Amino acid sequence: MITALIAPSFCRRHMVAPWHPDHPRRLNAIERQLARHGVSQHLQHFDARAAKPEHLLLAHDAGYLGFLSDATPDDAPIALDDETFVTKDSWQAARIAAGAVVKGVNQLCRQQADNVFCAIRPPGHHAEHQRGMGFCLINNAAIAARYAITHWGLKRILIVDIDAHQCNGTLDILGNDPRVLICSMFQQGIYPASSTPPPSNSINMALAPHTTGREASLRLEADCRHAIERHRPELVIMSAGFDGHREDGMTDLDFETQDFRALTQQCLDIAARFSDGRLLSVLEGGYHLESLGPSVEAHVQALAGLGEGLR
Repeated sequence: MITALIAPSFCRRHMVAPWHPDHPRRLNAIERQLARHGVSQHLQHFDARAAKPEHLLLAHDAGYLGFLSDATPDDAPIALDDETFVTKDSWQAARIAAGAVVKGVNQLCRQQADNVFCAIRPPGHHAEHQRGMGFCLINNAAIAARYAITHWGLKRILIVDIDAHQCNGTLDILGNDPRVLICSMFQQGIYPASSTPPPSNSINMALAPHTTGREASLRLEADCRHAIERHRPELVIMSAGFDGHREDGMTDLDFETQDFRALTQQCLDIAARFSDGRLLSVLEGGYHLESLGPSVEAHVQALAGLGEGLR
């Protein structure tokens, strides 16, 4: 099993403020955890370059991208909403994050890796076609899906979003595209709390507060299995958010660390059955550092076929 870790160092340069939940410390916590327990040595490590303009245009409006490229002040951040800001390095960090998922798709389609984890930020799944929101500037999962279709000729993509917040941006960009099936689990009633009817190519698994990871895993099987069997995806993309952990104050879900291993294994089983094992994982949320590191470790251990508690 070859698992690639694409972790561009420049993604740490996107810095809003010390108090902001999406802080560079997130990537530091992941790196330390994977190194401390010996997981890193089982991975192939890669940097990434900025995505080309034509790749960003697969998901986003040219006017919005032009705004982001110009909004690079040296002094005060520019606010897209109450919690989403652009600072002097944000545009480059977002382009490199998108470049990481393009690189990951290339590695999978060239059979250079069995699966790929992109440890990137800013996150992406709230970014819509014409605007960023919810900490997100560029929608990495949507770019990966469209790139796999346009560049590699894949016809059927599955996106499984396990973040505790609904992937409104992914639904906005890819909604009603029959080539993409979107299975999204999220806590009911929290941000972004959209009232828009779900598009035809999506399955929304709204979870009540205090839903456990085991219950979420059962929902994924029960709600999505038949649709996935009909879709027969050629690539599985995970929007891997870890804010459903019971210690993460951003939500009220009760996932345990090893629940992320189980959810990952479900996605790996789908990939093994339909897409020659090809799975691309893209970091989304997860803001409690003490639970983020171990949760990502469990996720990556599953990707790499490693046993629990590896030292």
